[in-house]
Amino acid sequence: MALSFTTQLDSAYFTSEIPDVNISTTSTYVDFAIGRLSHDRFDGFSVIFSSRYYAVNGVVSILDIHTILENYLQVQQICAADFCFFVESPTESLRHDMTIVFCKSIPQGLSASEMVERHFLTSVYQRFITPDAKVPLYYYLPFREEFNTPGFYRTVTYTYRIIILLENGQTQTVTAYTRARSSGWGVMSFNISLSTVISLVGSSHGKFSVVSFSVSIGDRRTTFFVDRRHSQRQFYFRNAFYAWELAIIPASQKSKVESDSSMALCGDTFIPYDIQHTRTFEVQTASLLLSHARWFEQLVTSPEIRIRDIAGTAVEDLPQILIVDYDYEIDDAPGAVNAFRFTWKYADKRSYINLSYITAGVFSEQFTPQFL
Repeated sequence: MALSFTTQLDSAYFTSEIPDVNISTTSTYVDFAIGRLSHDRFDGFSVIFSSRYYAVNGVVSILDIHTILENYLQVQQICAADFCFFVESPTESLRHDMTIVFCKSIPQGLSASEMVERHFLTSVYQRFITPDAKVPLYYYLPFREEFNTPGFYRTVTYTYRIIILLENGQTQTVTAYTRARSSGWGVMSFNISLSTVISLVGSSHGKFSVVSFSVSIGDRRTTFFVDRRHSQRQFYFRNAFYAWELAIIPASQKSKVESDSSMALCGDTFIPYDIQHTRTFEVQTASLLLSHARWFEQLVTSPEIRIRDIAGTAVEDLPQILIVDYDYEIDDAPGAVNAFRFTWKYADKRSYINLSYITAGVFSEQFTPQFL
């Protein structure tokens, strides 16, 4: 065959692992293109990059493909998609299809094909959830030709294993199932909330409280532990796979305000002008598990972080923040204590305040003055 890939290509890649591609050809040049697959039409794809390459000693080398795909996925704000490498010479053509998962880091212990087939798009599989939180879970449904028929749906089954604490102090495990129809493929997401889990248990168990629960979709599994403490900080952030995650962290927070201004002397009076106020927040976490500490590193280095300060608000409507300083050490010794200290501020120049509606109870609520 006069035109061929000399680089061994797989069916799925993390962006950080995409190799440089070598092509063997007897032609003077080849046209190389990267296309995003359009499964709704036969063998169709939309070109996101194309260029002509000239051969040297019968070989064409294409470098830094990962940069093109990382930039494309970030601009499109998607975690993963199906692509193809399309090569064409004056007499022949060549094509290779693959799934690309965004990840600038180099994953260890897990391949991209295993990630899309059997894992959620996260690196931590045990985390906290609060009674009022909605935690997004992202996963990838690979394309299957049999689901490409109009009117044909695939059924996605969600399996819940819920541990509840009964009124008599005993624990019990409840298994529940929900099903949803999906007519597509690619990146899927759904929100996990404690209220949904409680409704799955029902009222036949009397009074109970949920201790923890696990969610499974096929081979994908993750576990949530219910955290009812008040000393928490909650942040939505883009993780290593550019998927939204909610980090619920036991931590204390200090607020600091710094002011800067210029002074003008008018007679005997100094008048400040060009006054700038900067509010920053210093967060000190409690001790973290090793897996959470490694996961939390994705938060402080994330390209987009939003603070969850108003319950029930969509992620896109929450204030965006910037982490301006952080300090941490991760110790993998048995029983080691891992903690983070970081400072953040609002991305907007103007700071935010939370306003709430006045309720009727404001006239009857107990007010406790300080220093009595």
